Parts: sequence; structure tokens; C-alpha cells
Amino acid sequence: METELTSIRPSPIAGTWYSADPSELRGSIEGYLKEAKLPDLTGEIIALIVPHAGYRYSGLVAAYAFKAILGHQYDSVAVVAPSHNYYAQAFLTSAHQAYETPAGSCAY
Repeated sequence: METELTSIRPSPIAGTWYSADPSELRGSIEGYLKEAKLPDLTGEIIALIVPHAGYRYSGLVAAYAFKAILGHQYDSVAVVAPSHNYYAQAFLTSAHQAYETPAGSCAY
């Protein structure tokens, strides 16, 4: 049963760290994934550590990580990222149900 997304966090960096144009953004991502040539991987991938800088700086490196799990299914995914702004508490979480990108929403 699908639930309606009522709280979507808009991207504050679309148009700066990656393209705000949906077609251009999809093309960039597809290009990075196509360019990433993986070695033979053995074993089970249980975690990824992926850079989060602007795509022009780290897009290809990120593509290697995501290409390694392309087509796999996972029960849970956790995104842990640094805050670039001061926050006095140990952790900052979001109550949003999805993140909006020019390429679409990422719901969790």
C-alpha cells in the first residue's frame, strides 16, 4: 500500500552542486555510471562510503560505489552525512518523508 508523501525536503543545492535541469542531471549520473569500470568484486557489499561533494568533483568516485550495488536489493539504507552548519546536539535528523531532487523524489 503506497502512502502519500506529505513532507518533502526540497534540495537546497540543486543548480549549484549539481544541475537543476532534470534531463541534464540524469545525463550526468548516467554518464558517470557508464564511465565507472568495476573490477570483479567478490563477497557481499554491506556498506558504502561515498563522497558527497559536487558532481564535477566526486561524481565519478560516487558512481563506482553505486555501480557496485546496482541491481541489488537491501532491506535498510541509512544515509549518514556531516552537517556543514553548526548544530549543538550530537545528531540532527529529518522528519521529512522524502528528499526532492531535479531527477525526482527519494522516499524512505
